[in-house]
Amino acid sequence: MTNELHSQFDAFINSAAFSLDPCTVATAIALTNQPVREKLIEKFNAGYMYNGYGCLKVVGNLGVSYVAFKFSCPAGVHCFINPSFVAVVNLVTKKVIDIIDPFHVSEYEELRLN
Repeated sequence: MTNELHSQFDAFINSAAFSLDPCTVATAIALTNQPVREKLIEKFNAGYMYNGYGCLKVVGNLGVSYVAFKFSCPAGVHCFINPSFVAVVNLVTKKVIDIIDPFHVSEYEELRLN
């Protein structure tokens, strides 16, 4: 499964190479980061259900994008803590500057998923 995931990561990065969408670019940058890849693989291996990605709108952080990788618990499992996480990407330096796991959207009133 790990090789398949790395192939999917690389395919996304290649498809995003000429994108003008800041969220797509930020997600591609995040997927080039080894700790982000490891975190995604960890979530898949734990059986969490992948629900896609999205970028959070954050007031006052120009040049920084928050890429939310959304996961939920498998059927029949009740999770009190949401298994989703966020990669914080600096769009200027094209580097991941933080991984927030777990990520609780309620902690950030000015955030909304795009």
